[in-house]
Amino acid sequence: MNVNRLSVRTALVLSAFALSAPLSLNDGHVAQAQQITSPEQFFGFQMGADRKMARWDRMVEYYKLLEQSSDRIDVVEMGPSTLGNTFLALFISAPGNLARLEELRQINAKLSDPRGMNEPEIETLIAAGKVVINQSMSLHATEIGGSLMAVELAYDLVSRDDSEAQRILDNVIFVMIPSLNPDGQIMVTDWYRETVGTEFEGAGYPSLYHHYTGHDNNRDAFMANTVESQYQAKLMFRDWIPQAYIDHHHMGSYSARFYVPPYAEPIRPFSDPLVWREMSWYGAHIAYKEEEAGLSGIVNSAIYGGWGHFGFHWITPFHNIAGMLTEAANTRLATPIYIHPDQLQGGRRQLPDHEPQTTFPNDRGVVAAARHRGAAEDLCLGHTRHRGTQQGDRVTQRLPQGQAPDGARCGWQAGCLCDSGRATRSAHFAHDDQQAAGSGHRGSSRCRRIHA
Repeated sequence: MNVNRLSVRTALVLSAFALSAPLSLNDGHVAQAQQITSPEQFFGFQMGADRKMARWDRMVEYYKLLEQSSDRIDVVEMGPSTLGNTFLALFISAPGNLARLEELRQINAKLSDPRGMNEPEIETLIAAGKVVINQSMSLHATEIGGSLMAVELAYDLVSRDDSEAQRILDNVIFVMIPSLNPDGQIMVTDWYRETVGTEFEGAGYPSLYHHYTGHDNNRDAFMANTVESQYQAKLMFRDWIPQAYIDHHHMGSYSARFYVPPYAEPIRPFSDPLVWREMSWYGAHIAYKEEEAGLSGIVNSAIYGGWGHFGFHWITPFHNIAGMLTEAANTRLATPIYIHPDQLQGGRRQLPDHEPQTTFPNDRGVVAAARHRGAAEDLCLGHTRHRGTQQGDRVTQRLPQGQAPDGARCGWQAGCLCDSGRATRSAHFAHDDQQAAGSGHRGSSRCRRIHA
């Protein structure tokens, strides 16, 4: 079957490009964009803006508005969440693909298990089928970047008319779960809005952000006890069986800026070696496109090993799916933090020091940005401008709201790593980098293409 699987995988070249390449946003928004409401117009602020969080119920309204405005997106209500909120799956592709979605689903199912078919039959199905990419956002509800990024990603994919976006839409069925934990998204958003401007601003949510499982909801993938896990498992292991999957998360604030595939050692044995090779192939392309776009602090093959708990991105190899993970440097929810460059550290699996190595070749922009700040030498990290008080024994400097050291504004021009008012439009559509459509930047820097 390996020959057949290799044939199927040749179709993934296009999805890999979309998966990691920041989409160039020069004149891409043309006719479609003129008719479609942007996130800024609908929510009143840009995704990733300091001290601003969109709430899930409004996100649901926005996705349904996109569906009314565009023939590139189908919004599917999979059912109620644990606490009765709407659980969505977004299908984004070219109109012609969405018009024959069930036919394409059946083709994909046959290619996912081609037993009983001969090579000519398989080749015929490959020619008729499309690449299927699945991404899920903000399973851990305090890791807010994924669900916020999803809003911008959906808008980019339905509004852009440039050749790059069109190529992605023509060749990919992008199945996006914009929030794998809608209940938690509402809990954390309400908590943050309540505490903004108080001494508790940016503090962690003081209870479980999933009614039953809390942070361990990603450990539920192989048991599927919660209804959210059941929706995702049905989608990914029964109905659609994607060629590639990415789960978007956040990590600590003091190491690399962004972790992308592949995993570090060790890996679990007994799955098809081709799957692990595919992850390396995806990850190399993702990291290359990040460097090409001038982004620093990107690490792969480190920090997160391939032998982990049985979360969705770690059990996919046993389903012949290239299941991957991204982790973005964290903030205090939507509140910025400033970090001294001497606080940057390695110490994680296969990243012993915060120094250049083959899987982390470019920390120069991160450190140089910090040095550029002058005496304060503070570094803007994460997907928003960060302001912090303390984290463990690492003391950061608390500054007046909206003020950077020496009065500098945090943005690329000010020497910071990331502009807080921008959330990367990633098409982990493919990426963070596994965006399923293309990630991109708008403005000086859109911070979270990849908030996983």
